[in-house]
Order: sequence, then structure tokens, then C-alpha cells
Amino acid sequence: SENEGSRGRSSFLQLPLAAVSLVFPNKTKISLSGLVAKYQMDGSVLTIEGRDGFLVNDFPFFRLGGTCLWCADVVQNKFELRDTAIENPSENHYHDEIVAFIHARDAEIQSVKDGIDQALAIYEGLSDGAAAALAEQAVAGDVALPPQSASALWSFELVGRLGGLWEGDHDEIEGEFMVRGVKASMKNLSVEIDSVEQIYIPGTIKLNEPIENTVMIFDGTFFAIKIWDVVATLEEATPQTTEVLLTSPESNAQHSIGVSTIIESTSTIDSDVSSKAPPFILPFGVKVAINKVVIFHAEDESNQTTVKNMRLAFGPNAATEGESERLGGIRAALIIDSIDSDMIKLQEPRLSGLVFFDDLDAVPRFNFDAKSITVAAGYTALDWKRLVDVDSRRKKRKNRKNKKQNKSDPLKPISLPFSRVEPLKVRVLVSGDLVGFKESTMHLGAFDGNEDTTSDDLIRFYSTRVVSSVPNMITNANVLGADVKENVV
Repeated sequence: SENEGSRGRSSFLQLPLAAVSLVFPNKTKISLSGLVAKYQMDGSVLTIEGRDGFLVNDFPFFRLGGTCLWCADVVQNKFELRDTAIENPSENHYHDEIVAFIHARDAEIQSVKDGIDQALAIYEGLSDGAAAALAEQAVAGDVALPPQSASALWSFELVGRLGGLWEGDHDEIEGEFMVRGVKASMKNLSVEIDSVEQIYIPGTIKLNEPIENTVMIFDGTFFAIKIWDVVATLEEATPQTTEVLLTSPESNAQHSIGVSTIIESTSTIDSDVSSKAPPFILPFGVKVAINKVVIFHAEDESNQTTVKNMRLAFGPNAATEGESERLGGIRAALIIDSIDSDMIKLQEPRLSGLVFFDDLDAVPRFNFDAKSITVAAGYTALDWKRLVDVDSRRKKRKNRKNKKQNKSDPLKPISLPFSRVEPLKVRVLVSGDLVGFKESTMHLGAFDGNEDTTSDDLIRFYSTRVVSSVPNMITNANVLGADVKENVV
């Protein structure tokens, strides 16, 4: 062929590399083996291929399937993961073999992070070194830096399936995922995922059906994410042993792994403020649009919540007049067309507030409003608590943080300083055979919090008003350890 003839007229070099290692200052080592460098003397070919994945401190962090490889094409500026058994895969054809598998553990992740931090610190400390001198020459104009062209921007393609497993410090499963068909482009600043086949976070959520055709695009100001229908099951975060099925890329066989969830400690130690992470500054805005979310509840699969047309937007926080000038944080806003479940229906709910990643137990300036709310009478306080079940998920996150810091903090109410809930119109309907109850409509006044307001205050404020207006609204009305009827104001 013409390509073969061209190769015959120009020398072609193939250089096997038995092993290559990158060692960070903290002795963390990333090792690659089975590499092959290919070069065509006329410049038409320059690739580096690998078939063995890579190790982090001798642990198999990234593995490839039996006939799969990764390839960095320097000429085409393209990095791809694919199965060599398929020479010319069609646009819509992806076979079922797992091309690659990521096995991430907290120990290796932290080790690499610390190594990178130390390397950057050394680089920054070379004020009199060659790097600083080169930078000064570039600023002075003595060094000509080539302009970045569109052809120099790399792209990524996954032809097949990529799986992942994340383990914590004590070998407990923190999460699993599986995606199929991924394309990313630095030129268009976009990522397209054909299918998210699996998301599983034990004690939190499990994806029931694949999420198809997810698109992410960055336009220079906003990072926009478009997600279609999501169907998932919420799981209770209770101490238990979970059986997790994994598929090994080497054998493509399933293995059962027993996972023991760590039981939270009852001892209390004051949190160390100095151990908090530095303030997080979001460099751009983010917009997320989700067409529909259907959530099932693990304890009752017939109980489901449907959320339609969800729009989430958040961006860097800029303190306004009257607010403390706390560094970092993001301003977040959530707008939804409707939320529909057996217990509650909301039309056009809107939420907003500030979020600080170094303190996720506080949401300053929380604001809530809704066009209309319809609730069903006859459910217990426990039913209402399970509907949201925020506390169990907060406990799971707190336990994970405490294990890393060798301490245990009690779960405290969410801090909601200067929160605001607009006046609400709530229609109460009968659920089941509730004797002596008539449908009614309540008009609940606005709630204005102060700097010490917490989620407990918000719950008590509305619980007491609901029960005083509709005494049979909540059966066995015990909220936060106190009988609501005894706290009516």
C-alpha cells in the first residue's frame, strides 16, 4: 500500500523500554513497564505505547485488559485507551471487554499528593536556579516562547469500558464506577461520555440504570454539565458488611469482596481548627442541568421521589455588604421544576447559600422558597427523617474524616447563620385511613435566622407550627428527642 511504501522509503525505529520509574522527593514511586516507543524518520509517526498499566509504590493502581493498551500519539496529539483486538471500531460499536481498571486507595493517593507537594516546594525554592533564570529571560523577552496552536492541544479517547474502585484507609469500599466510551478535547474544552454504567457508594447511593450521553463543556467562564435521566437507590448508612461485585480486567470474572463498615466511636474530642484544609477558591462558575432524577429508598423500594428539570449553579464567593470577608467558599443556587413523592410535593422550589469546603457542616445565608407545597398527613416523624436522611450521610463523611485524623467528633446540627425561609403556603392532604382529619391549607410565616441559627432551630420552628395548626399531621411526633406537641409556641 501507499503507507507501506512510504514506510519502506523512510526508516522506522521501534524501541522497547523494559521499565520507567518516576520517584518523588518523599520516595513515592510510579512505575511503568512494557513500554514501546515508535518513530518514523520522516516525522509521520511518534508514539509511546504501554500494555501493563502502572504501579504506585508497587501497588497496581492502573491495569489494562489482556489485549488492551494505552497510546500517546505525539504527532496527532492524542491519548487513547483501546483494545487492539478491534482494529477499526465503528462509531457506535464498543465491545464489552474492560479496557482499563483504576484501583485507587487512600494510602497511594495521599502518598502521590504529598510527593507532588514536596516537588513543587523544591521547585519554588529554586529562586536562583536555572528555572527561575529561564523565567526571567522569558519575561525580559530574551527567550522566544512558541505560540500555542490549536493543533498542539491534545485529545483523549476511551474506546471501550473503564472501571474504577476506591478503597479507604482500612480497606473499606468507598466507591465504584464504570463508564463506556469517553471523548475529551482540549481544543473544544469538552468531555462526552456515552454511558455511565455504574456508580456505587456503599451506604449512600447506587445507580440503577445507566446514565446516557453526558456532556461537559467549558466556555472560558462557565463549566457546563448536561445530564439526562438518573435512576438510583439511596442506601442507609448503617454499620454492615457489604458484598461488592467487581470485574477484574485480567480475567473478566466477578469476585466477591467482604467490606466491614467501621462503627462510629462514641468518644468526643474537640476538633482542631488548625487541621482544616486551606480555603478553596473556585476559579470559574459551574452550571449543571439534569433532566430527571428518580430516587428509590432502600428500605422501601415502592417509595420513590421524582425530581424534574434540576438546575444547579455555583461560582466563587464574593463577600457583599454586611457579610464577613471569609476567604474561599462558593455561592450555590438550586432551582427545580418539581419534586414529587408520596409524602411531599413541591412546585418550583429554590435553594441558595454559601458552601465552604473546609467546613461542610455550615451553610451561611441559606435561603429557601417554593411556589407551592403539598404534604401528606399520617406519617411519623421517623418517616419524615428517613425521607431526607441527611444525618446518616453526614455521619459517614465525619467518620471518614475522623479516621484520617485519629479522632472522633460528635455529629452537630448544621449551622445556618442568617438563614431565610420565605413565607410558605402548605396544603395538607390525607394519606391512608387517618381518622378525624380534614384536608386543610396552612400559611407559614417567614423564618429569619441569626448568627447562631442551626438546622435544629429550623426544624423546631416549622414542626411546632405544623403540629399546632394540624394536630394529627404527624403521628408519634417526636423530633430531635422532644415531643413536638410539648414545644408548641
